Amino acid sequence: MLRATKIIATLGPASEKPEVLREMIRAGVDVVRMNFSHGTVADHKARHDLVRSISAEVGKEVGIMADLQGPKIRVGKFADTKILLKEGDKFTLDVDCELGNQDCVGLDYKELPNDVRQGDRLLLNDGLVVLRVEGVQGGKILTLVEQGGPLSNNKGINRAGGGLTAPALTEKDIADLDAAIAMGVDFLAISFPKDGADMAYARKLADAASKKHGVGKVRTIAKVERAEAIESEALKSIIAESDGIMVARGDLAIEVGNAAVPALQKRMIAWAREADKFTITATQMMESMINAPVPTRAEVSDVANAVLDGTDAVMLSAESAAGMYPVQTIKAMAEICVEAEKSNRVQLDTDFLDQTFTRIDQTIALGALFTAHHLNANAIAALTDSGSTPIWMSRHSIHVPIFALTSKISTQRALSTYRNVTPIGLNYTKDRDTALQEVEACLKKAGTVKKGDLTGSVAPVGVVTGVISTTDALDTALLLGTVTAVPATTDTHDGFTADDIRRARELDKKLEKARQKLIEANRLQKLARKQKIRELVDPESIVAKKQLTVVESQQITKDNALEKVIKASAAVKRLEDQRKALFKEIQLREEQARVMTELAILRAKQLDEDEAILALLM
Repeated sequence: MLRATKIIATLGPASEKPEVLREMIRAGVDVVRMNFSHGTVADHKARHDLVRSISAEVGKEVGIMADLQGPKIRVGKFADTKILLKEGDKFTLDVDCELGNQDCVGLDYKELPNDVRQGDRLLLNDGLVVLRVEGVQGGKILTLVEQGGPLSNNKGINRAGGGLTAPALTEKDIADLDAAIAMGVDFLAISFPKDGADMAYARKLADAASKKHGVGKVRTIAKVERAEAIESEALKSIIAESDGIMVARGDLAIEVGNAAVPALQKRMIAWAREADKFTITATQMMESMINAPVPTRAEVSDVANAVLDGTDAVMLSAESAAGMYPVQTIKAMAEICVEAEKSNRVQLDTDFLDQTFTRIDQTIALGALFTAHHLNANAIAALTDSGSTPIWMSRHSIHVPIFALTSKISTQRALSTYRNVTPIGLNYTKDRDTALQEVEACLKKAGTVKKGDLTGSVAPVGVVTGVISTTDALDTALLLGTVTAVPATTDTHDGFTADDIRRARELDKKLEKARQKLIEANRLQKLARKQKIRELVDPESIVAKKQLTVVESQQITKDNALEKVIKASAAVKRLEDQRKALFKEIQLREEQARVMTELAILRAKQLDEDEAILALLM
């Protein structure tokens, strides 16, 4: 069984060796994450190039995500590197402190004293240390230690309930964004956005950088980790302005409390899927495997529940960046995902209730999905340029794997985050029948479709067609024993092949010209008739002479004007009849295809019955 859920692994000292990275990709890594909170731009560029090289060697296009640091508010450095705070201790956060000690420490965010009030609770070192604010004196925050613990250099600070004013993109983030796009990353993860406006700003910067460096679109990912970001309107706006979201459970849990996170995770995943966006579930998913070769049962349940929630991807952080067992961790996570996916509920019959679709290509894609499900297809193949068709399909739970075949490497990498989508590079023709043959050959080579099925091979028995466009040239749903072809379109009528469209357009152009000629012939006939009447009434009149001049200049008489009308009318009728015949031909072909599909299904069922009888006799 193919794994539907994608795996994202963070690169670091434990995984940047070529032999380790190669085994990680072979074990199932779909996207690698470069954490810009650590290391230099040169470090990340070297990792980027290594991933591209090994990805080409292994034969799998792996996506690359640049995770920007964001406005992580941190304490400064200590003279002795770290201290141990005890419950009841007095401790000061001072913007002017250069080196910390047992009594105070500096701050990298100088505006923090303006953001806090007496009674606020500050959570340090991922919530291991809790301070209660007792007062603010200029640049000093006076606190009482409510929960003690170790505190070392540059540990993060959060306020319970959120509300800190730090911007989502710092000067460092903007510089890192430009550098990441220049090196050619596929995804940008934006840390701590408050609302959709923060993501829109990131999108604007990313588009400008892409244009500057001459690269394609980079997908943006919103890391939802602020209390403000989970408010309904804020969350909806973030999803709308992003290509995907990350359920960043670490900092989010610090701000809203651990107990609130599971329900928030389910809500965020559901809302993102409804909006056709992908989701990543992150933080401490396999934490124990940093130092152990097997996960805990709690971690197995955590990963499995994220899969059952419908997440597109699960992410490893320190487990793959600094852990002792990065390859084993990926193998274990992949196994958990596959087992969880087996119990996924498929509810396609109810998914489309009360749904209205405004796009023809989306409707066709979802129709193919529905057909594949009910005919127990063993694969769905979507030939795509933009990636839209497989994305729409992937938003619905189905046990049929979706193969996205595309000639664009950027689309392959962009689809690496979408659940149940396996991107494959294929330079296919835009001719429908040839493209179908190329798809079949590609999937046979991949081992998805094999010879020896009930019909002897996968054959195009039933066909549902549409107009071939330049957006998604041809999308197909490939079934076991039958092929359902679904060309994606932007403006079309179902049932047209590419040749049909060409013929229809030619007929429409000719028909339009013929109708214009008929209009002109009728106008001249009317003019000639008026002229003839005026000549009879008053041959010498000035008006008659003027009209006569007009008619004569066009060499039109009453008789030949009528002749032109007759010829134009006949041309229009002939073309209209040809157009009707074309539509009738298409309808007949579609009816034949439907009958052939039904016959194929009946033959397959009969063969099943015959084989069962033979088995009993033998």
